[in-house]
Amino acid sequence: MNRWALLATLLGLGACSPREKASPPEPEIPSVAPARPADAWSDRFCAMPVADGRPTKADIDAVHRMVANVRMIPGSDEPWIRPYNRGGEWTIDARGAYAPYPGPAPRDLFDLEMVHEPWPDRVVGMRGDVVLARKAGATAFAPIGKLGDQVLPGGPVIRRIEDADLTLVLRQGRVHQVRGDAVTPWSEQASLTAAGVARVIDIHDLPGLGAALFEGDDGALAVRYTDGAWRRAGRLPPLRWRQDDRIVDVRPVPKAGVALLSTYQDHLVLALSPDPASSRRAGIVDVTAIHDRKLDPGGWWTAASPTTGDIIRFGRVRPDAPLGWQRLVEQRFVPMSAPAWPAFDELARAYDLTGGEGLVIRGDEGLALYRRGVLTPIPEGTTAALGRHPEVVRLASLDRTYVVARRGLFELTAAGRLRKVEARFVTGGSPSPEFFELPRQRLALVRAKDGLFTLDADGEVLRVRGGEGFAPDFLTNVFGPFPISGDVLMADHNALKLVVTPKSPRWKACKAALSAT
Repeated sequence: MNRWALLATLLGLGACSPREKASPPEPEIPSVAPARPADAWSDRFCAMPVADGRPTKADIDAVHRMVANVRMIPGSDEPWIRPYNRGGEWTIDARGAYAPYPGPAPRDLFDLEMVHEPWPDRVVGMRGDVVLARKAGATAFAPIGKLGDQVLPGGPVIRRIEDADLTLVLRQGRVHQVRGDAVTPWSEQASLTAAGVARVIDIHDLPGLGAALFEGDDGALAVRYTDGAWRRAGRLPPLRWRQDDRIVDVRPVPKAGVALLSTYQDHLVLALSPDPASSRRAGIVDVTAIHDRKLDPGGWWTAASPTTGDIIRFGRVRPDAPLGWQRLVEQRFVPMSAPAWPAFDELARAYDLTGGEGLVIRGDEGLALYRRGVLTPIPEGTTAALGRHPEVVRLASLDRTYVVARRGLFELTAAGRLRKVEARFVTGGSPSPEFFELPRQRLALVRAKDGLFTLDADGEVLRVRGGEGFAPDFLTNVFGPFPISGDVLMADHNALKLVVTPKSPRWKACKAALSAT
């Protein structure tokens, strides 16, 4: 048998082998053109291409490689950019050009772990065993302390505990405090050890709960309250399938008095009480294993509302138990009234509803509303009505919630109903319009197929000058706003572009670019 016959035989066997049945592709849905396109112009923004912002051979002609890692430094209006291929460190300078980062910016400082101290206004960072600080208005970081060899896995650890006004760094499992230009051993190390944590691997701030969580290398947990009290908080469950397990996500829910913790293998509920006399001031009250989705598709999925304090979850207690919804009541999960509405897709999400009286949940079959212990599918929010994977966009500063769908743009009202929006820009189809919130200005930028727009709290839509060629993409790359000016950097049509404000040093350059065209 020659090699071509062998290949044909193998392909034939592959075609006959059993495989998962693929879902039929969704029919192509055309975009929806606006009946009344936006014709007024915004005076709050100007858009322009970034000078030297097109990829070169050094970037393998791909713009996303130019912005592989972008960081905003508090107090600086020049983003810190590391590209994939071309080397060095770059920025968007005051002229609006993609240029080498100015001044001292050695390569090994890019991975600096940073926190911001509001008083004095400065950024404190840690690289290896060196602690550095950059004061407001300065152009570079200056060393302020050296701790010795850094041997912890995962690189340097520096954390800011806002409620307690503490900046802490770790070295070999012990905690040091940054105060002014001094770095000294923390005076509360003995209290931490007495609370059950001998060697610290991470510190997690719990804003709104008046506490911070200290995680030991043996899974032990301790909580420090802002009144200086310490409490043992239990221990992470024993390891099962990894060589190590640790906390990878922390979601404080102050109104519920708990923090939701996720490790590589478990979801945990940490209950905290502000009452020093409480017998359960800090403790793990629930542990739920993260199941293998292929072996057990009922693995838990947890949603929380920071506004209302509601915490609900979907799944089953054990592989042979029925699927169902539960909610947290007095630090205990109880069954709740809900249909068999699935939400174990990886794309499942939850968002606060406008008005703060409930949650809207995107699940496998569309959208559902959770309110006062009851989960109800939204009649107009099915996949059949909206198309696959509708995107819920919560614009908190505008107090509006939108649903961006293949079949158009909708607003989700405080009553939990969908209202079709008479959009002033192109909607529907694929890719969908992109929304980028600017909370300080109570505005959102909208990148649609017919250009760039602003959307305000009253629903008014204005065009952005210079943004006519902007369009959404399947790979969203939006960075900002810049800390001082509020400018926004976008990767658009394989080129970098800027959206600048009147307070930006780039405003004159943008106006000049518009005049030239």
